[in-house]
Amino acid sequence: MNNPKDTFRNKRNRQLIVANKKLVAQSREKQDRMAELAVIKKGIKEYKKKLKRASHLYAFISQVNQKVVHINDEDVLFRECCRMALRFGRFKMAWIGLYNNDHTEVHLVEQ
Repeated sequence: MNNPKDTFRNKRNRQLIVANKKLVAQSREKQDRMAELAVIKKGIKEYKKKLKRASHLYAFISQVNQKVVHINDEDVLFRECCRMALRFGRFKMAWIGLYNNDHTEVHLVEQ
């Protein structure tokens, strides 16, 4: 029937094959983990960017609220709000417009 050497050899080959499959599986798992870490790292960068943007917006809103409380002149308030949008909100541009009486047009008040 089966030669003990063949049986041993077959068992040994099977063990080696299994061991090789484990190594391949471990290598794939490692690659998958590395890919997952790269995705997580990218997600963290995006989250930090959004958090920074939200922080700037909060600073801008806080400054505008302070100006609303302390400034009585509407023109000065509008000018300061635009300045705060650029400085604290980190906007590239800012302007304020008001509707006319008919609500058909917006007129630029400050930029």
